[in-house]
Amino acid sequence: MYLLDTNHCSYLINNNPQIVATAQSHAQDPFGISIISYGELLYMTEKSERREMNLQVVQAFLTEIDIYLIN
Repeated sequence: MYLLDTNHCSYLINNNPQIVATAQSHAQDPFGISIISYGELLYMTEKSERREMNLQVVQAFLTEIDIYLIN
């Protein structure tokens, strides 16, 4: 299981070739993010100049990844 930080989520969302290739090489392993990274991604979309487009892209990413709460 890989827990991604916000930067790596952004790299994946923006199709950074090196990060995408690394993620694909571990495709059989589950990926997740913390609820903190979830909030940071949504915050970044709210502050962006292309809010609607970025929100759609981030929401699509979030549907494909597990989100872990703090306990």
